[in-house]
Amino acid sequence: MAAIKTYKCPFCGNGKMITQTLDYEISDTSNKKVIIPNIEVDICDTCGEKVFGYEAALKLEEKKKKANR
Repeated sequence: MAAIKTYKCPFCGNGKMITQTLDYEISDTSNKKVIIPNIEVDICDTCGEKVFGYEAALKLEEKKKKANR
């Protein structure tokens, strides 16, 4: 099992960012909810801010484009 890498939160400066895999919800232009499964995101354990990596951001953009067609 790989070690979990954490780093200091760039937003609040107090918490640590912890990588989690979760289902992320977005809304399309008609306000319909779209669930994107298995997105890897770093979440601050203090302020709750989320940071998406490159692959997660690409996956989100692709789903947003499809949802807004």
